[in-house]
Amino acid sequence: MRTYLRPKYLPLLVLATGTLGFLLRLVILGGGPDQDGLYQRAPFAWALLWLMMGLTAAAVWIIVQPLQRTGSYRQNFPPSPSACVGSALAALGLIARSFSAFSKGGMLGVLTGLSGLAAAAVMALVALARLQGRRPFFASHALVCLHMALGLFNDCRDWSNESQFGMFLMELLAQTAVMLAAYYLATFDVALGRRRPSLFWSLMGVELCLIALADRTEPLFYMTMAVWLTTNLCSLRPLRRRPRPQEPQEPQGPERPTEDL
Repeated sequence: MRTYLRPKYLPLLVLATGTLGFLLRLVILGGGPDQDGLYQRAPFAWALLWLMMGLTAAAVWIIVQPLQRTGSYRQNFPPSPSACVGSALAALGLIARSFSAFSKGGMLGVLTGLSGLAAAAVMALVALARLQGRRPFFASHALVCLHMALGLFNDCRDWSNESQFGMFLMELLAQTAVMLAAYYLATFDVALGRRRPSLFWSLMGVELCLIALADRTEPLFYMTMAVWLTTNLCSLRPLRRRPRPQEPQEPQGPERPTEDL
């Protein structure tokens, strides 16, 4: 059993639970709202969904605990074509979300859209850096974090009109997880990264984005965020401390015989 509790299996765990959560979410949504705009009650599906999410969060947090040592940036993010593709797809998803924000209008919508376009531009540069194994521009992931924060406030204007809190709860949690994942990725860009919280929020972001796909609002955004976070995880291996180079010792001359006084 301990073989399957290693950190390297965590991406498979969250992909499996995220897919199961997606199916449970489809059951909850059912055939859509009725004539009063309300969705049918599904207490059993809701209970299973919350139980699965809670167990997944607990398992991820426990399994990442041995990964305390951060190591160097290149140890965590070596050159990776898959990370390059994931970052490029994230840029595409941010562009689509930006146009959605523009369509909502208002000053907040404009700011959200502009921040999304800026975040998409820097994520394109991050894709190149991931391919080469270089540290990206220090504000790259910070701009994504800022855009996600603005997007949450912008979406809350629409969610405030919803009659049922559960209908937008998964989208709220997914965006919050992506925002925190981007924040902890930004800490690696300024040499302050910590693997355990970064892995936790990235992996939970993957699961929650897959669950949020069932609502069919902004599917491109949630799918590209899930791919991005899956392919841009920091190292899942225990990192050993590099041995310090030994200082050369000065050659000692032949010992002189001691003379009796």
